[in-house]
Amino acid sequence: MPRTYVKEGQGPRYSNEDFQNALVEITRSNNIRAAARKYNIPYTTLQIHYFAQGNHRGAGQPTHFTDLEEMFLVGAVTVLQEWGEPITTKQRIQMATYYAQELGKDKIFKIGKPTVEIITH
Repeated sequence: MPRTYVKEGQGPRYSNEDFQNALVEITRSNNIRAAARKYNIPYTTLQIHYFAQGNHRGAGQPTHFTDLEEMFLVGAVTVLQEWGEPITTKQRIQMATYYAQELGKDKIFKIGKPTVEIITH
């Protein structure tokens, strides 16, 4: 007979609405501990979700940009190449860095800007 996994515990004790409100409050006040106490959400949970502004698409690492944002970046590179302006990897990283800064997503990168991995994945 195959083994079946039975998850123990109850899961989160806060609503999705409280979680979203806590993230909004952190954005305004920049105080994770106060929001954690107010909404009764673990500090580490809020910290992880606040600093990892990426988007999850199934299993694996979260992506840095949404599908729409990636589509705009790819479109910009494609247009430049169609105009006869080939783009180097360094230039693509610079474009992604500027784009992330404009979107306010520069915190999601460990060193404050994209690296070669964002171009190759």
